[in-house]
Order: sequence, then structure tokens, then C-alpha cells
Amino acid sequence: MTSASTPWANLPPDLVTLATALAGAFENRQQAMAEPARFVRLRVWQRPIFPSGLGADPAPRLMLFVEQVNVQSGQPPYRQRVMQLTAAPDLAAPDLQVQYYALKQPADWVGASQDTARLGQLSNEDLVELPGCGLTVSQPAPGQFCASLPSGTRCGFEYQGQTRYVELKFDLEIQPTGKTVLFSADTGIDPDSGKALWGALWGPFELVKDQDFSPEWEGLRSH
Repeated sequence: MTSASTPWANLPPDLVTLATALAGAFENRQQAMAEPARFVRLRVWQRPIFPSGLGADPAPRLMLFVEQVNVQSGQPPYRQRVMQLTAAPDLAAPDLQVQYYALKQPADWVGASQDTARLGQLSNEDLVELPGCGLTVSQPAPGQFCASLPSGTRCGFEYQGQTRYVELKFDLEIQPTGKTVLFSADTGIDPDSGKALWGALWGPFELVKDQDFSPEWEGLRSH
């Protein structure tokens, strides 16, 4: 691992709060039990990483390896991607952004969210930036973050030789009790009709954090 250019302690507080809350394992168990016809039971892992080969960069940024699984399907994790969190450090109220990356060989990283040794091999060369897949984060209230694509933006990516589009959006709520809930509203869009095909067809998935991975950043950034 390459050491980060910006020490964790010097990162903008709002970026640290967002990154700390996002780093973990999340599951919508209660929602899926209450409405099984509308919501499959998902488990989502968001694991801190610092890919080698990034080089020196004055902009504060933190990165997460993300994948998910349909708990009851018996199938392996899918939808492997990387989420980069950044902030403009010179602003009194930092401009928080989320940029998504694809993996050049996603099959090579299936299950890596549960294997930190494998994630330690991840390089910047393994990533593909996804144009148009950058979210702007607003903070309507303390402990609340809302991330969405800018108006008129379409997030596109290649899958099995075809261009696919996805509407990316999530809300994050850190409740006074300490409970953290991720409301994931990602939705696949038909490129011709604009019709929603998969994902949050009945509203956002309400994913409750039950494992905290945020302390792993301190270890990664000390090497």
C-alpha cells in the first residue's frame, strides 16, 4: 500500500463523517421480511482501500471497495465497484463528491470485500473511471447526507458488450442512537425507453449497518 498524502486527522470533518458512516457491512433484513414481494434481502459490503499507484495528490480522498449479494440466492457477490469520496478542502463547507469506478476484471475481485489480503493487491491500474458517474453530496441536516447525480447526467457503463445506464442515488442517515441506515436507490435504466429495469423499483433499499470497517483506514494509511 502507498501512504496517503493527506493524514486522516487533517481531512475535512464532513468527509470523515461520511466516510466513517459508509465503511461497513449493511443489510435490509427487516425490510425484506416485511415486504418480501418487493425487496430481496441484500447484504452490501463497503470496505476501505487505498489502491497502489495513485501517486501524490493534494486533494483529500478516501476509497471503498463495494460489492453486494442476494442473501437468499446462494449466488456469489456481484456488482463489484469502487467508490471514491472527495472534498474541496479550501471551502468553509466542503464540497463533497462521490465518484464511481468500475474494475477492468470484476470477476477477479468477487468476494474481495471479505478478504483484505486480496484487496491489498488492488492497483489503480485495475480501475476504470466511469464518466458521468459522479454524485454531489448535500447535507440537509446534521447526520444526514444525500448523494445524487447532477441534473441531466446519465451514468453509463459497458457490460457484456452493451452500454447500460443506471440512476445512482443514496441517502445516509446517522441516527442519534448511533444506528446508521443507507437508503440505496440505484436503478437500472433502459437506454431506449428510459424505463426502470432493476434495482429500487419500489423505493430505496433500507440497509442497516451491522459491521463497522472504518478503523481499517487508519491501518491502511500508516503503511
